[in-house]
Amino acid sequence: MHAEVFYLAHEYILLENRVSKYEFPCILDIKMGTRQYGDSMSLAKRQSHTAKAAASTSAILGVRISGMQVYHQDSGHYICHNKYYGRSLTVDGFQKALYNFLHDGVKLRYNVISALLEKLRNLHLVVQRLNTFRFFTSSLLIIYNGSEQFSNKYDPSGEPSITLQLADNGNVGKENKLKDPQSKSRDKCSSVSSSATLCRKHVPHSVDKASEHSRAVVDLCVIDFAHSTHSRMPENTVSHEGPDEGYLFGLENLITHLEVIQHMEK
Repeated sequence: MHAEVFYLAHEYILLENRVSKYEFPCILDIKMGTRQYGDSMSLAKRQSHTAKAAASTSAILGVRISGMQVYHQDSGHYICHNKYYGRSLTVDGFQKALYNFLHDGVKLRYNVISALLEKLRNLHLVVQRLNTFRFFTSSLLIIYNGSEQFSNKYDPSGEPSITLQLADNGNVGKENKLKDPQSKSRDKCSSVSSSATLCRKHVPHSVDKASEHSRAVVDLCVIDFAHSTHSRMPENTVSHEGPDEGYLFGLENLITHLEVIQHMEK
């Protein structure tokens, strides 16, 4: 008898759990850009997404909060907000939300702000050089550790890094958003209401005072590439020139608001 062996080729999207290395991950999902629809979207979807952008900070600032959770060291709770909270924010409300994301219930995390600003400025330089790229409907995922006693254990060198996943074959890669991030040592948020949600986590309250002035580990990830495009993509029907000005506009406003927060009285 002659046995034949057949091998079937399958393609998979491998998702990385970006929060797995953090004990108490603080996460901010920010929808980027002034335009919130892709070239291939229908007219109805374009109108719907344009209306959402016009009614939120996307049109004014080029950024909109899509989700947030921040760990408070004083209470041992997570404070969580969803996309409807982000859509309701004014410009002042957006800055207040950023402040709250960077406050651990005891103090403002200035070391996190410094590390985040450095990465955002580097990202701005990168996007400026990307001719014909458009990151329509993409987001930024910002992650840091809510407990300072764990905040530096994963990156001893403290070197800044930016995750920008782009495929080499001309297609734009995709890194999926973590809608329900969790680690083995904490409880997830169970509510998705538009109001703040409390998630209980029992932790020691002692904090290493020296870590307050050390470099914080901050992840900055560019995610959600479903409607991103550039000139070398196959079957590309729309040609764009220059860098993505709407995306750069959002980055500049995000940096400006963080700089204002950074200079608040310590």
